Amino acid sequence: MVRQARVLAQATSDLVNAMRSDAEAEIDVDNSKKLLAAAKLLADATARMVEAAKGAAANPENEDQQQRLREAAEGLRVATNAAAQNAIKKKLVNRLELAAKQAAAAATQTIAAAQNAAASNKNTVAHQHLVHSCKAVADSIPQLVQGMRSSQAQPEELGAQLALIMASQSFLQPGSKMVTSAKSAVPTVADQAAAMQLGQCAKNLATCLAELRTATQKAHEACGPLEIDSALKTVQTLKSELQDAKMSVIDSQLKPLPGETVSAHLLCKVHLKDYTAQIGNKPMRSQLRNLTVCLCVLLLAQLEKCAQDLGSTSKAVGSSMAQLLTCAAQGNEHYTGVAARETAQALRTLAQAARGVAASTKEPQAAAAMLDSAQYVMEGSAMLIHEAHQALVHPGDAESQQRLAQVAKAVSHSLNNCVNCLPGQKDVDMALRSIGEASKKLLVDILPPCSKTFQEAQTDLNHTAAELNHSAGEVVHSSRGTSGQLAAASRKFSQDFDEFLDAGIEMAGHTQSKDDQIQVIGNLKNISMASSKLLLAAKSLSVDPGAANAKNLLAVAARAVTESINQLITLCTQQAAGQKECDNALRELEAVRGLLENRNEPVNELSYFDCIESVMENSKVLGEAMAGISQHCKTGDVAAFGDSVGVASKALCGLTEAAGQASYLVGVSDPNSQSGYEGLVDPIQFAKAHQAIQMACQNLVDPASSPSQVLSAATIVAKHTSALCNACRLASSKTSNPVARRQFVQSAKEVANTTANLVKTIKGSDEDFSEENRNRCRVATTPLLEAVENLSTFANNPEFASIPAQISNEGSAAQEPIVRSARAMLDSSTYLLETARSLVLNPKDPPTWSILAGHSRTVSDSIKSLITSIRDKAPGQRECDYSIDNINKCIRDIEQASLAAVGQTLPCRDDISMEALQEHLTSSVQEIGHLIDPVSTAARGEAAQLGHKVTQLASYFEPLIVASVGLASKLHDHQQQMTILDQSKTLAESALQMLYAAKEGGGNPKASHTHDAIAEAAQLMKEAVDDIMVTLNEAASEVGLVGGMVESIAEAMGRVDEGTPPEPEGSFVDYQTTMVKFSKAIAITAQEMMTKSVTCPEELGGLASQVTVDYVQLAHQGRLAAATAESEEVGFQIKTRVQELGHGCIYMVQKAGALQLSPTDSFSKRELIECARAVMEKVRC
Repeated sequence: MVRQARVLAQATSDLVNAMRSDAEAEIDVDNSKKLLAAAKLLADATARMVEAAKGAAANPENEDQQQRLREAAEGLRVATNAAAQNAIKKKLVNRLELAAKQAAAAATQTIAAAQNAAASNKNTVAHQHLVHSCKAVADSIPQLVQGMRSSQAQPEELGAQLALIMASQSFLQPGSKMVTSAKSAVPTVADQAAAMQLGQCAKNLATCLAELRTATQKAHEACGPLEIDSALKTVQTLKSELQDAKMSVIDSQLKPLPGETVSAHLLCKVHLKDYTAQIGNKPMRSQLRNLTVCLCVLLLAQLEKCAQDLGSTSKAVGSSMAQLLTCAAQGNEHYTGVAARETAQALRTLAQAARGVAASTKEPQAAAAMLDSAQYVMEGSAMLIHEAHQALVHPGDAESQQRLAQVAKAVSHSLNNCVNCLPGQKDVDMALRSIGEASKKLLVDILPPCSKTFQEAQTDLNHTAAELNHSAGEVVHSSRGTSGQLAAASRKFSQDFDEFLDAGIEMAGHTQSKDDQIQVIGNLKNISMASSKLLLAAKSLSVDPGAANAKNLLAVAARAVTESINQLITLCTQQAAGQKECDNALRELEAVRGLLENRNEPVNELSYFDCIESVMENSKVLGEAMAGISQHCKTGDVAAFGDSVGVASKALCGLTEAAGQASYLVGVSDPNSQSGYEGLVDPIQFAKAHQAIQMACQNLVDPASSPSQVLSAATIVAKHTSALCNACRLASSKTSNPVARRQFVQSAKEVANTTANLVKTIKGSDEDFSEENRNRCRVATTPLLEAVENLSTFANNPEFASIPAQISNEGSAAQEPIVRSARAMLDSSTYLLETARSLVLNPKDPPTWSILAGHSRTVSDSIKSLITSIRDKAPGQRECDYSIDNINKCIRDIEQASLAAVGQTLPCRDDISMEALQEHLTSSVQEIGHLIDPVSTAARGEAAQLGHKVTQLASYFEPLIVASVGLASKLHDHQQQMTILDQSKTLAESALQMLYAAKEGGGNPKASHTHDAIAEAAQLMKEAVDDIMVTLNEAASEVGLVGGMVESIAEAMGRVDEGTPPEPEGSFVDYQTTMVKFSKAIAITAQEMMTKSVTCPEELGGLASQVTVDYVQLAHQGRLAAATAESEEVGFQIKTRVQELGHGCIYMVQKAGALQLSPTDSFSKRELIECARAVMEKVRC
C-alpha cells in the first residue's frame, strides 16, 4: 500500500507541474486561474496522501493509519478527476469525433458497395432489406457528420458535444442493421467482385461501429451529467424561436420553411407578371386561375403534413416526458439525462411542426393560437425539466415529487391544447362538446311530456338510428381524408346524435314502468359514451395516421356505436314481426364491412389456422341459421325467425373478421412483403383495456346503474386491470432498460392496488348503492383511472412500439380472392336479409321466395369460394415447394461435383481466389445457421413467417454449393476436397429434411405431431453447420485469415449492448463466475500468443480462433450478468469492460494474422506482443 502511494505521489506531482506549465502558457486569464486553482487542490490532496503514507509506513500494523491512507487516496482520486476532467473529456470527445468520422465514411462506402451489388443480387428479399437499411443509414449520416463538425468547430460548447453523442447513439442501430443486411446479401450477389467489396465494407463498418459504440459510451460518461442543463437550454431557445415566429405572424411575415412550396410561389409570381402584362388575354386568366388552385392545393397538403407531424410528435413528447418523470422519481441521473435529451429533441420537432402549421394557415388568429399553445408547451416543459433536476438533487423529497407531478399534468394539458389547435380538431372538439351537452338531457329526474304517438316515436327512432349509424361510417371514412372532411363528418355526426337522442328520450317517455325507463336512459347513455369514443378515435387517427392499429381501433369504436344502437332498438321498438331483428343485422353488416378495407393491419389475434376454424364453424352456424330463416318464414314462427336472424348476423360478422384477418396474414406471408415486429407492449390491448376501464368506471358511479350492472362493471374493471398487470410484468422481463423495467413493475403495483381498493369499496357497500356509497366509489375510481392513464402514456413510448408490416403488391394480389369472396358474401347476405324482412310479413308471395332462394345460393357459393380462397392461400406452402425443388437441384449439383472429385476431374476455378471462396462459403453457412431457429419457430406456430423464412433459407444454398465446389477445386488434398463436399451435401440434405417437416407443420401450433420432426431436423442442421464451420475455421487459421474471427468478435460486442437480453436462467454470481473463467482463458491464450510469436508463428491462427471462441462466450455471459446485476451502474460497467476487452481482442487477432502471413516481420511481432499485453491488462482490470 505504501509503495503504491509513493508511485501515486510521483504521478500526481508530475500532473501538478504540467498543469502549472499549461496555466503559464494559457492566454485566457480565466482559464489560467482555473488551472492554477485545480493544481493547488491536487497538490494539497497529494500532500495529505503523502503525510498519511508516512504514518502508515511508520506504523504498518495500525489500522487507523491505514484507514487514513485509504481516505487520503480517495480524496486524491476525486481531486485528480476534478483537475483532469476537462482534459479527459476533451480526449474522449476527440476519440468520439474520430470514431464518428470513420463510421460515416465506412457507412458511405458500404452504401456505395450495396448500390454496386444491386444489379447482380439474385435474392429480391435480401436486396429489399439492404435497400431499406441503406436508406435509414443514409438519412442518419448527415446528422452524424453535422454533429462531428459542430463539435470540432465548438470544442468548448457542451451542446455541440451532446448533439454528437446523440447523433452517434442514433446512428448505431441503423448502422448495425445495415451490417446485418449487407452480410445476408453477400452470398446472393452473383458478381464476385461486387460481393467481395460489399462483404469487406460490411466488416469494416462493423469494426467502426464497435469503436463508435465504445467511444459514445465513454463520452457520455464524461458529458452525460450535464444533459439536463443542455436540454433546459434547448427548450428555452425553442420558446424564444416560437415567440419570434408569433411576431412574424403579427407582422404577416411568417413564411413556410425553406423548400416548402417555394417553386409554386415562384411559378405563381412569374405567371402573375405575365398576366398583368396581358390583362385582356382570357387564356392567360384561366392559366393563372389554375395556378392559384394548384397553389392552394399545395398549401393545403403542406398544412396537412405539418399537422400530422405535430400530432405524431405530440405522442413522442408525452411518452418521453413520462419517462423523464419515472427516471427523476427513481433518482436515476443517467437515464434522467437521456430522457431530458429525448424530450428536448421531441420538442424541437414539435416546435418545427407548430411553426409549419402556423405558416401554412391562412387565418392569422389561428396561426397565433397555434404558436401560443406551442409556447405554453415549451414553458411548461422547461419547468418540468427544472423540477426533474430538483428531484434528483433532493431524492425522496415528497414536496419535490408533488411539484413534479403537478407540472407534468400542466404540460400534458398544454400539449392537448396544442393538438386541439390543429385544423379539423376544433370541429371534432365542438362535436364532442355538443354530444356532452346533449347528453345532459339524460340527467333530469323527470322526462319531458311526450309530443308524439308511440308509432310516430318508434318510426322517428328507427329513422334517426339509421342516420346516426350512417354518419358513424362517414366519420370512419373521413378520418382517413383531409381535416376538412373530418370536420364536416363530425358536425353531421353530432347533429344526427342530437336528433337520435331526442327521439330516444321521446321513446323513453312511452315506457310502461320506471324500470323500463331507467333501462332506456341507460342505453342512451351507452350510445352517448360510444359516440364520444368514436370521435376521439377518429381524432386520434387524423392526428397520427401512422399510429399502430389506429384504423382498426376506429373500426372497433364504430361497431360499438352500432351495437349500442341495436340494443336500444331491440329494447324500445315494437315493429312488425322480425323487422327490428333484420334492421339490427343490416346495421351490423354495414359496420363490419370496413374490416375488409384496411388490409395492412391485423383484425384480431387469430392465427391463420384459427381463421380457418372460425370460417368453418361460422359457415356451419350460418347455414343452419339461413335454413331456420326460411323455415320460420313458412311456419310464421316470428320469435324463432328473429333468433335465426340474430344468429346469422353474428355468424356473418365472425366470418368477416376471420376473412379480414386471413387476408392480412396471407398478404404479410408473401416473401416480397416486409413482416412487422412485435413491440414490447401491445398498443391495441392497452387502448382497449383503457377504454373498457373508463366505461366501466362511469357505469359504476352512474345513479341509473342497477346493482347487477355495478357488479358487472366491477368484474370488467378487474378483468382488464389484471390483463394490464400481466402485460406490465411481461414487458418488465423483456426490456433491458432498468428504468423502464422498474416503471412497468411500479405501474402494475399501482393499478393492482387501486383496483383492490375499488373492489373493497364496492364490497363494503353491501349492495346498498346509495348516493353516499356511490360517491365513495367515485372517489375510489379516480386513482385507478389516473394509474391506468399514466401507464398508457408511458407505454406509448416509441421505444416500445411495434413495427407494422408492409404488404407488397404481390401480397395485395394474393389477398384479393379472399376479400372479393368476403364482400360477395356480405352483399348477398344483405340482399337475403332484406328479402327475408319483407317475406316474413307476406309469406305467401311466390316470387319473393324465389328471390330468397337465389340469395341463399349466392351466400353459400360465396362462402365456399371464401373457404377455398383461404385454404389455397395457405401461408408458406408454395414457398416450401419452391425451396424444396431449389435444394434438390443443389444436392444434384454437389453430387455431380463429388463424382468429378472422386475421378480427379473436378475443374479448378481460376477466376477467383481461394480466400474469396472461403469467405463466400463461410458467410453462406453462417446465414443458414442464423435461419435455423427462425424457420423452426415459424414451422411450429407462425404461419405468416414461414414463407419468408424458408425462402431466405433456400436462397443461400445455391451460393453455398457454388462456393463449396469452387473451394474443393482449389484444394490439392483429395481428403480435404471430399470433406468440404460431403459436409456441404450433409447440410443441404438436413435442410431438405427441415423443409419437408416445415411444410407438414405449416405453422400450425395445434399440429403437435409434426413438432418433434421439426425439432429433430433443426438439430441436425445445427450439427451440420457446426461441422462445416469447424473445418472452415481450421483452414482459415492455418493460413492466417482472421477476417471471420474479427467479425465474430465485433458481432459479439454489438450484442452486449442490444435491447432485450435472453431470459436469464441463472443468478448474477453464476454469470460472474463463468465470465471470470473465460477472461482467464483469454489471458492465458494471450500469454501463449506472446510466446508463439517468437517460437512458432504458424500456430497463432489456432490461438486466435480460441480467443474468438472464448470472447464470444464471455460477451454472452457478460450480457446476462449485466441484466441480472443489482444496480444498473454495475451492469453498465460490465458492458463497458467487456466491450473494451473486445477491442483489445480484435487488435490482437489482427496482429496475429499479420504475423502469421509474415513470420519474419519484427514490427508485426512487436505489435502483437503489445496487443497481447494490453489484453492481459484489460483482463486484470
